Amino acid sequence: MTKALAPNPYIVGFDPTNEPLPSWTSLTNALWKIMPESGNFDRYDLTPMYERIFEVIKKYKGDSYMWFEPGQFPDEVGVTSYLNWVFELGFDKPPGAEIGSRNHILNDHTYCCQIVGTCDATGEP
Repeated sequence: MTKALAPNPYIVGFDPTNEPLPSWTSLTNALWKIMPESGNFDRYDLTPMYERIFEVIKKYKGDSYMWFEPGQFPDEVGVTSYLNWVFELGFDKPPGAEIGSRNHILNDHTYCCQIVGTCDATGEP
């Protein structure tokens, strides 16, 4: 797909996946991936996938951007005005690049204030 899209001057980047969620093969594997503060899903599942995708993007359209997202769970469990739990992401650097890459954008978003009804109080969309 990137090869076909690369010549288009109106495409400035790619967002390979929206709101990735972990999957698992066993209960033990599930717990390992979703343990709060582990970042295991981001680090061991998403990072290798994003690195492979970024290599293809560089091959066909080296000046474009890649938006990359962490797993929405468990990184943002309990983000509310009264719990305020946000866990570390599992990315040490942009996938396939170094800190400060001009070709990477961390695309992180949460809907927690909508779930608990605090959006109006915090000014979040």
